[in-house]
Amino acid sequence: MLESTVYIIDDDEAVGEALAWLLKSVKLKYKIYQNGLAFLQDYPAQATGCIVLDIRMPEISGLDLQIELNKRGNTLPIIFITGHGDIAMAVQAMRTGAFDFLTKPFHNQTILEQIQRAIRQHSLLAQNKFTERLATLSQRERTILDLLMAGKMNKEIAFELNIALSTVELHRSKMMQKLDCKNLVELSKNYFLLAGKHLATN
Repeated sequence: MLESTVYIIDDDEAVGEALAWLLKSVKLKYKIYQNGLAFLQDYPAQATGCIVLDIRMPEISGLDLQIELNKRGNTLPIIFITGHGDIAMAVQAMRTGAFDFLTKPFHNQTILEQIQRAIRQHSLLAQNKFTERLATLSQRERTILDLLMAGKMNKEIAFELNIALSTVELHRSKMMQKLDCKNLVELSKNYFLLAGKHLATN
């Protein structure tokens, strides 16, 4: 999993700055968008973290953005914030998968705790998905994965397994596709995070 990021989407600049200050205080990475369309253009499909989303915005509302993200298969937990909330909005937001719904002004500790809970939930979901993808690897692909994570180069793997370099490259390509990782950096973060989790539970 990549480093968790909190995506703040709010057309109120003061709110964005206040949340940014809060997240900096606990060393959480964040990005700020002043409208939903800007976020969609930059939509991080493989990201981990959560979304803090204002419900009333120009061009596309928070609820409409949530619906669009659901269509795209979004798994990032969404925490709605609003100064104009009502019961109907909260019910709709939660019914369509929101993590929480907070009204402004909110206590810093309250939203920070919810953000941290959402990140933990999403990180666990991402770990579980990676575990499921690992199970789809062939024995040869898993062997090559372990050797790559041990720091071996393709040529070294080919020599150790007594197979052609082109065969290693083919298995590696298929492995990356099955694990849905774009590069070795992303792959290694997934692999070693999962390995650390297993060590912690043993």
